[in-house]
Amino acid sequence: AVPRGGEYVINGSKVWTSYAGMAQTCFLLARTGAGKGGIAIFLVPMDTPGITVRPIPSLIGHGDIHEVFFDDV
Repeated sequence: AVPRGGEYVINGSKVWTSYAGMAQTCFLLARTGAGKGGIAIFLVPMDTPGITVRPIPSLIGHGDIHEVFFDDV
């Protein structure tokens, strides 16, 4: 996550995210700088433009596990 104009812009992905296809929000930890203090917690609405959710085939059932991509969120 990069600070830009008083906000953070997030680019990257989360893999093995349970039930992301049904979620309304995403709890996300993102690197914002170097070292231990360089991580921030974000609560992101899943209908935010730039979020793409793709299912990962699984043995435990269809639609349970996803990968989530963040493009200029």
